[in-house]
Amino acid sequence: MVKKEDIYTIKENGQKLLDDYRGDKIYGVCFIIMKNGEEVYEVMMSTVGDVCNCPGYTNHSKCKHIKMVLDSFKPGLEPLPTS
Repeated sequence: MVKKEDIYTIKENGQKLLDDYRGDKIYGVCFIIMKNGEEVYEVMMSTVGDVCNCPGYTNHSKCKHIKMVLDSFKPGLEPLPTS
């Protein structure tokens, strides 16, 4: 029996303003993680930190979806200045 391999895709979902766990407002760029064509999780990248709405991030503050988004950016680009 051949096991079907999951296919993940990432779609940019615009900019959003969300509340963090302290109630502070976070503004960032959101990405939809799709698995086999179905929307599964949303990752938000911001200057104060990256978040995901998956159970792994919710319970442990880390997940593979944030890494997927980071890895999707083209290599060789210069990082934005921090100051």
